[in-house]
Amino acid sequence: MKNLFVLFFAATFLCSCANRNFVVCNSQNSSIVNFDSLLNELTDLNLLAETPAHKYSYRQASSYDRRSTNPYDKTDTNWFANGDIGHFIRTENINGTNEYVMMDAAGPGAVVRIWSANPGGTIKIYFDGNKKPGIKMPMKEILNGKNALFTNPVCHITARGYNCYMPLPYAKHCKITTTQKATYYHVDYRIYELGTEVETFSLKNAEENISDIKAVVDKLSKPETLTGNIVINNMVNFSADVAPDNIYQYVSDKNNSGKIYSFLCKVSATNIVDALRNCQLQIFFDDEEKSSVNAPLGDFFATAPGLNKFKSLPLGILDDGVMYCHWVMPFKKRFTIRITNYSDNPLTLSGNIIYSKEKWNDKTRYFHANWTSISNQPTRPFFDWTILKCYGQGDLVGTMIQIYNPVHKWWGEGDEKIFVDGEYFPSIFGTGSEDYFGYAWGDQTIFSHAFHNQTRADGPEYLGNTCNSRFQIIDNVPFEKSMKFNMEVWTHTSTTVSMASTVYWYAKPGAECEDNY
Repeated sequence: MKNLFVLFFAATFLCSCANRNFVVCNSQNSSIVNFDSLLNELTDLNLLAETPAHKYSYRQASSYDRRSTNPYDKTDTNWFANGDIGHFIRTENINGTNEYVMMDAAGPGAVVRIWSANPGGTIKIYFDGNKKPGIKMPMKEILNGKNALFTNPVCHITARGYNCYMPLPYAKHCKITTTQKATYYHVDYRIYELGTEVETFSLKNAEENISDIKAVVDKLSKPETLTGNIVINNMVNFSADVAPDNIYQYVSDKNNSGKIYSFLCKVSATNIVDALRNCQLQIFFDDEEKSSVNAPLGDFFATAPGLNKFKSLPLGILDDGVMYCHWVMPFKKRFTIRITNYSDNPLTLSGNIIYSKEKWNDKTRYFHANWTSISNQPTRPFFDWTILKCYGQGDLVGTMIQIYNPVHKWWGEGDEKIFVDGEYFPSIFGTGSEDYFGYAWGDQTIFSHAFHNQTRADGPEYLGNTCNSRFQIIDNVPFEKSMKFNMEVWTHTSTTVSMASTVYWYAKPGAECEDNY
């Protein structure tokens, strides 16, 4: 590699509020978990930057093929079995009607996501052992966003995928059934530590909190807006021409703890696809030698290849090409943002960084984003692609995957498998790649949402590039010791594919990952 000429640009401070205290809404100070506190978790990104006040684990109940039992039997009759419809915990006959049990869990806990590709029949949600369901309605109605309480965009349809993110807390127990047997489904839920005080959901309480639901709807409808009671201590504008094999770097003031709340960047280049994939973004916190963020610039912002417009809570691409990041990134002493141009052409960077000065405490966590890729990989035999393997204590909070498929056949039968703390069988076992990203049936429709997106789907059929992302804000996955995220590569025909992924996560100091950049 050529010697790198480092470009340092003096910070331009547009406003300085050092004499003011930083304020942000934080439901983690609440002594009780209830519907209102969980509503706040749907939109408050600052909560992810700290360990939660109420410890919990995360599980998914799904219709995955029950023949998948042995990770070492890598056949389509076992680990890669693909009959992911109509599998349930059991069948109950209640008053002459069959109810198929999707989820059955002791509390305290909270359901935080329900997905289906083909909702039908009646969904019944029984709380705390009651024989009468607390919720009973057509399954499609709880998911399609047309109900007055279960409303869009908290509940919604994206590319034929039905999604509900309305939180449903319960103190003692929750059972969810459907009267339709042939159902694809996910039910994602939290299991809080015993002794955690949880107030059970009721429709009456939700109706009394309709103003809070509307406030969440407003925020999710404009996800690109930086929300929260944020006092800006520092806003730094930057602009730089960066030649090939050169660096742009910004280093914050030393010995000041704080948090990055916004990072905006625009790239001007003759070949924007080449620039975004071949510029490396690294973000270092404090004295670390290995960057916590390590990804191609475009992939970090969940766009690949090139600029693909979307608007989500933590990341997005605006109409004018500005890429924004609202992931909250704490630091103890300082941070360094470094962009290295490994492309063949010069480019121009412009944007700004907004960060605060506030104290680091024993709950504060570092932000991480790590990229990996495979190139011209044969799809037979089937295999699990590990997109992240990390060690420490933290939470998975999002994933972007981009695939180049050289054939017209469907590429995405592969299930997500997320192993927490060294478990033999994954806590999260999905039903298809597109199902994880909140859509269904391999639908090629472009969509943008606060939590998940399909920003590119070239076609015809499934030929060319596809880019999907999902940001797990309330459906984040905690781990105490380790986390391994596998995505099956399971295509309808034998071919070769090229894929790239960026995984976003938080962790306490000392965490490590197997970095494959």
